[in-house]
Amino acid sequence: MTETLSSAPSAGGPLKKAFELLETIAQAPGPTSLSSITRQSGKPKSSVHRMLRILLDLDLVTRVQDGYVLGSYLGDLTRDSARSRAERLRRVLNPYLVELRDATGGIVITAVLSGPDVEIVDTFYTRHWAPLVLRSPVTAPAHCTAVGRALLAHRPDAVSLLEEHFPQRHTERTRTCVVDLARQFEVTRNRGVALVDSEYLPDTTAIGAPLLTGDQHPFMAIGVWAPKGRIDVTRAMNAVFRTAEAIRVDLTSDRTPMTAC
Repeated sequence: MTETLSSAPSAGGPLKKAFELLETIAQAPGPTSLSSITRQSGKPKSSVHRMLRILLDLDLVTRVQDGYVLGSYLGDLTRDSARSRAERLRRVLNPYLVELRDATGGIVITAVLSGPDVEIVDTFYTRHWAPLVLRSPVTAPAHCTAVGRALLAHRPDAVSLLEEHFPQRHTERTRTCVVDLARQFEVTRNRGVALVDSEYLPDTTAIGAPLLTGDQHPFMAIGVWAPKGRIDVTRAMNAVFRTAEAIRVDLTSDRTPMTAC
């Protein structure tokens, strides 16, 4: 009798079984024995043992004293992939950020959210800003920095995040009222950029804009900051907005062979 499509064995069956075993091992709190893997998978012990031998040869699984754990290959592959995506992203962004530095005369940064804080990823500056940059922290509170506020403005859970991590005052100008900050987020969304005046570092002006690459929440922001009076604020706001928009177009165009991290 001719085998129907529905009764034909799946070409991906062995691969699916392998991933099921990997998932079983990954979810275990520690090394998992052959008997435990067999019991949880519901497969014959001989089949599980045969599949484990293949996974061991590929370094997807490692045998230890008390059983089996995930091997190093998947972790290495993930880390290499993340590094590769980050490096491709950097190659796209860097020319824009150098131009932004030259157009504004300020210190240009990229930053990502890390809980209630922002972490500086890259900094672009001319030599005369070096002493100031080297004294500046690489992690800062998101609520009182321009890049942080630009990212929080597009987070639906921003208010609950601030309520969980009570905003602290860093200068006399720091906004700590969650209701006030929520209004600032709305202003930022409408304007496209966040403007912060001396709320984290005294006597500084900072401007930030999110990198919007689709329907997802922005994963990164760009910003410019400098001591008060050292940059033209209106010109810098326009430059940051235009740069963020140009990056968005570049990241979402067909000619950019990458997706946002």
